[in-house]
Amino acid sequence: TKGAAEEMISCSTKMEVDGQVKPLTDQRKKQILADIAEMNDDGLRVVLLGYKMNPAPVGEFSVDDESELTLIGFLAFLDPPKESAKAVIENLKHDGITIKILTGDNAAVTRNVGLQVGLNVDTIYTDSDFAGKTHEEMKKMVEECDIFVKLSPESKARIIQLLKENGHTVGYMGDGINDAPAMKSADVSISVDTAVDIAKKSADI
Repeated sequence: TKGAAEEMISCSTKMEVDGQVKPLTDQRKKQILADIAEMNDDGLRVVLLGYKMNPAPVGEFSVDDESELTLIGFLAFLDPPKESAKAVIENLKHDGITIKILTGDNAAVTRNVGLQVGLNVDTIYTDSDFAGKTHEEMKKMVEECDIFVKLSPESKARIIQLLKENGHTVGYMGDGINDAPAMKSADVSISVDTAVDIAKKSADI
């Protein structure tokens, strides 16, 4: 199985290095996270890969099987923005359109991309930053921040709803399953021809 670092580490107990299986100690967890943080700072998106030798029979897999995994390595992806992105965002700004990023990715990767395309990365909110806030506080938060990370699909849709309540007309561009609720919440939803089917079906454009 594969997934984000923190989630994978939380359900793993061992790691395999040079063919040898070793306990996943706190020190090794810290080293793994430090290695990933370094890759994230370089703009790489990273997921951890793990395995289990004795899962449930085929057809009976469940969340319970994602436990006591053995970590075996990193999967790292470089997905740089198009060269034209910075100029396009600047043109949209002149037309009174604000670009906001709503993503499930972590802060380090998103900050790197934001800097490359000229977005303000001084303030970045995560899902947990909204916990315990009043409705009015959340309405203010979505105005003062342009980058939201580690979001669930439901949180993306909620941020769009808050922006609409603040009087904005909201367009949302997405291409994955996790984008479908946000696309349905937006005034105008946009997708691409390489998107998953549910994103394309949810899109106005």
